[in-house]
Amino acid sequence: MLLHAIETSFVKTMDNLTKALAAWISFHDQIGVDLKALLYPGASEADILAVESRLGFDLPADLKALYRIADGQINPWEAPVAQAQFHAGKNLAAMFGHFRFLSLQEALAEHQERLAIFEEEGTFEPWGLRPEDPIAAVDWRPAWFAFASADEGNGYAVDTAPPSGGHIGQIIQVGPDFERHLIAESLTELMSQAALKIPPNQPGRFAWDKHDALDQPDYVEFNMDWNWEPPTPPSAEEIALAKARGRE
Repeated sequence: MLLHAIETSFVKTMDNLTKALAAWISFHDQIGVDLKALLYPGASEADILAVESRLGFDLPADLKALYRIADGQINPWEAPVAQAQFHAGKNLAAMFGHFRFLSLQEALAEHQERLAIFEEEGTFEPWGLRPEDPIAAVDWRPAWFAFASADEGNGYAVDTAPPSGGHIGQIIQVGPDFERHLIAESLTELMSQAALKIPPNQPGRFAWDKHDALDQPDYVEFNMDWNWEPPTPPSAEEIALAKARGRE
């Protein structure tokens, strides 16, 4: 009975994650990004177990399910990748809005680097922590595993040991340049809800950059928080008042 329950849970997790990933790939199709072409082949069970052994804790089931499908993404800033996608008429993007999906080894290396800093310097209170978010009031914890990252340690991490009120495997925003926020209760929710609730043409959400290798505005970044609303543009009266003050 126990083995059957474990197998059933595994199949359900894989099924839910696969559906969420399919929805997320479809969302990228709508903004002109061939996400599947940017994903590496999946990791083996031995690869996953080896990383968990180094970490000293288990990764959430849906994150492991994603790694079985794709062990990270190709760096979209690499020139050959950019040129191939450009000539195919596609845009480029990190898999998670601002943040590239890291391979297991990249994520482990980043975790070990942060762990060394943590052991030497300790931790401090982060900025921008919302009181309603069930996240430890520290800048970093060993129980956080960043699977998506940009420069300087900014990214999304799974929280494997949240405080009271949190969910094991919840997705949090980490890094020195971003406020510490709860993004989703799970990786599956992150992809499925973002795909469902983010308008693919919402003004103000998407930013287009020129790629170094192409000098073309074909690299798109965006905010994955589906509750975010673009700032209201100033009214004509506000613009006129600002101009008048500027002349004083």
